Amino acid sequence: MKIFVPIYFNAPLGGLQNNVFATLLALKRESHQAVVMCKDGPFAEMVRSTGFDTLITDFSSIDKDVSIAINHSKYDLVHAHPFKSREVGLLVSQYQKVPFLLTIHSMYFDQLSSYNNFVTQVITVGDGIRDYLIKNKQIPPEKVCVIPNGVDLNIFSPRKIFKPANPDERKTITVISRYDADKEFIVNVIMEAFTQLGNFNAHWQIVGSGSLINKLEESVYTLKQNNAKSTFSFLGWKTQEELAMLINYSDVVVASGRGVLESIVCEIPTIAIGSKGYIGIMFGENLLIGKYTNFGGYGDGEKSYKIGSLSKDIQTILSNPINRTYCIATARSFVEEYFSQNNIDKKLLSLYSLLASKNNCSSI
Repeated sequence: MKIFVPIYFNAPLGGLQNNVFATLLALKRESHQAVVMCKDGPFAEMVRSTGFDTLITDFSSIDKDVSIAINHSKYDLVHAHPFKSREVGLLVSQYQKVPFLLTIHSMYFDQLSSYNNFVTQVITVGDGIRDYLIKNKQIPPEKVCVIPNGVDLNIFSPRKIFKPANPDERKTITVISRYDADKEFIVNVIMEAFTQLGNFNAHWQIVGSGSLINKLEESVYTLKQNNAKSTFSFLGWKTQEELAMLINYSDVVVASGRGVLESIVCEIPTIAIGSKGYIGIMFGENLLIGKYTNFGGYGDGEKSYKIGSLSKDIQTILSNPINRTYCIATARSFVEEYFSQNNIDKKLLSLYSLLASKNNCSSI
């Protein structure tokens, strides 16, 4: 199979790019081909590392991008992601008369109801997002399936990490997210926790970046001016291997999306917060809520958030080793069963094969 994958984004890296890159690796392992259309930058470099063709564009001219794509190759299907890349992908699929897949990653419509007759299948990364689209009459239910983000169990697993002597028992809290305008709820809750736990004996590792990272940095600067006891490191984006090491070094992880899964399988107590909601400590029913909402990607954000919840949950985990053990024991096996990247890849590639074969079969 040859798949055309247009992907438009603002932030240079993040969960969207991780989702697409996992798909590319799965295609490569099965000796399929992909052509990716995206902006130049670190993600384009990641695509080139797979050996797949990369069509560089800024998506400023949809017609031009469509022309580039159709002149480059004949495809078996198109798998697009929202907004400008969806516009390109939909036109390419119509021109070449091939199936069109669209992944919806969060609570937005992308004008889906206006072109749903031309969509072969919509993929959502959580049940809540699927239900949201159906409830708002954006797409018939038979045209939506759920294929969540996955976690690579070959990279993320418990590791014995050497930690230097720590006589003052300082705890390490790692935050993993993207920090852009659509994640402002996360940024605000993290700043609240910084302030409420400023005199807590902890070191905060802030992983990721975005247009609102300066708000977090300003919050930390204010705390330092007030002689806060906590310390902070802003680490930017990390490779998967580097992130696995940072997670394993942590006493607790606060994360959104895929970062939640990666932390849980490393057997580190994890707190989930997404752009649309706060879920809390990942065990028991909270883990089921996380699964439904893509770990906070579906919800009403600040409306349902109880002030101080993150600080309280961090202290609950760190104050009692029994709490940490319980979180680990109840979460890892669940995530491995439902979110293994290997299983996710099989679901997606089987869908690709089904649709591509339908396109090549003669009518009965």
